[in-house]
Amino acid sequence: MHAELVIDLHEAGIDIGKALDRDDLVLPSLGKIASMWKQLGITVDTMHLVVPGYPVQESGQPSFSELHVTTWWQTESAFLEDEDFEVHVVPSTVGDDGPVGQNSLVVATALRRSDELAADSTTSDVSVIVMTSAFDATVAVSYARGVPVMLAGCFPWGQEISHTHLKSDWLAQLANRHAPLRLRDVALRNGRPWSGGIAICPTLGSTLGRDESVAVLPTSAESAVIHDPEYFSVGTDSIDTAPGASGLASVVEVLGLGESVHVEGPLNGQPTDAMVEATLLATMYRYARDHPQMPIIVASGRPGLVVATCDLDAYGLANPRRFLRLCLPERNSILDEEIFIGRSMAARVLLERSLSEPLFADDDSSVHSIAIDSGDFNRTSSPTLVLFTNPNSAREISKEWRQSCGRRFLMLGAQVTEAAPADEPRSEFLPVSLGGSTDFKLRRPDLTPGSIVEGVLDTKRERWIIVSDPIERRAVARTIILRDDMPSIVDEAA
Repeated sequence: MHAELVIDLHEAGIDIGKALDRDDLVLPSLGKIASMWKQLGITVDTMHLVVPGYPVQESGQPSFSELHVTTWWQTESAFLEDEDFEVHVVPSTVGDDGPVGQNSLVVATALRRSDELAADSTTSDVSVIVMTSAFDATVAVSYARGVPVMLAGCFPWGQEISHTHLKSDWLAQLANRHAPLRLRDVALRNGRPWSGGIAICPTLGSTLGRDESVAVLPTSAESAVIHDPEYFSVGTDSIDTAPGASGLASVVEVLGLGESVHVEGPLNGQPTDAMVEATLLATMYRYARDHPQMPIIVASGRPGLVVATCDLDAYGLANPRRFLRLCLPERNSILDEEIFIGRSMAARVLLERSLSEPLFADDDSSVHSIAIDSGDFNRTSSPTLVLFTNPNSAREISKEWRQSCGRRFLMLGAQVTEAAPADEPRSEFLPVSLGGSTDFKLRRPDLTPGSIVEGVLDTKRERWIIVSDPIERRAVARTIILRDDMPSIVDEAA
């Protein structure tokens, strides 16, 4: 049997440290890891190392974890020249308090390799094994649709998803590069290694723990919203209140972001924040992979999802043009998003204060829901809600609302400091400034002459306030007015 390993280096280092009765992180010998799996009857072809903050960020002081990993890798890479497996480093993002979205990146990497290996006709008899003790890695097993994803950790998983139990004495040997590695308490049953009644590896091709019912869209849905109520709430009368699914879908349609909206949030009873984050990320991945042309709107300020939408390529999220992040005027800052400038990322659309009321509209004549246990979608315990509208009616409502609140599609002028409505070629250009949101303060929109953005008029109707990144919404024909006296820097919001 062959396998590709996805190694959560942080979690693996913790487990090895515990096996050696040490409180700090102890990073392993990759050659010893390959040797361990070889003794268990599995040949490792490739390792994907999900590491905390490697390489060192270009700006600012590196954290201890970054320096630790960098020093380890400089030594470790010298011993890999004679090995017959490949190693790929997958760096996570480091925020003020350490790695951000590390566990979600492990899940995304496993799902991506599962699909890629299944699509590669030159590979056969290969599985993906995730080495981590983080419980949220089980999401990778459930959401995999390609080759099987299996788990390997230092404690037994539940019987319904029990794959590999890595013994503490095995882990302790992984830190010593030179001593021979010997696995104890391993017996063969029907040609398969077992230890303490737990299968070391299931039968080749096993889908133990896979759930074909998760992240399956109704055929009638034309757009999807990843709804995270805990991290997406609007202040009303000094109280943060999470919008309902119908209100959120109504806003998505009013803004023209999608029609026939499918709203999905975290499952009830998920034990930890990390599990919720991994589940939402896996749902995003599956929708993007299975429906590459469908708009996906992410309504969340959860750190891991912010990072994923800033760096879509790293998380294997296909077709970046189809991703939008719905942002509130203010949110907690968890990292400096300037590091993502220049990477492929989702566009952002800001909700100004005037949209807080529609977010909570429970009775909107333009939307109605279909019971989730009818038609082609029968998961009665799902937190999803599918909302359908008459597209012509939705467009008319959207047009009326935009006119009433002064929200328009704009085309930027030659020096991006002035703009005019994109659908009125002869209208006057007005100065522009950025909306004063946390997202725009942390990472300014990448504005260029001729870009199409959204904006609202300020109270004096003398200036456009930009409330979106450049978005390819529609074909627009307009002659850009070129003026020599236009400055080249966008001012902050007035």
